[in-house]
Amino acid sequence: MEKSNTREEILEAALDLFAVNGYEATSISQLADAVGIRKASLYSHFANKQDILSKPF
Repeated sequence: MEKSNTREEILEAALDLFAVNGYEATSISQLADAVGIRKASLYSHFANKQDILSKPF
């Protein structure tokens, strides 16, 4: 998986999960699982959940 594609997949998964569960109820682990990557790998794309939220969808 290319880094830019993974980053886009994370943003898309976040949009879906935030819409269904809400921002507060969505964990980094859930985001990583939705994309099929490890939680640690998600942090190579985003610093934290707030960083994901602040990116344009």
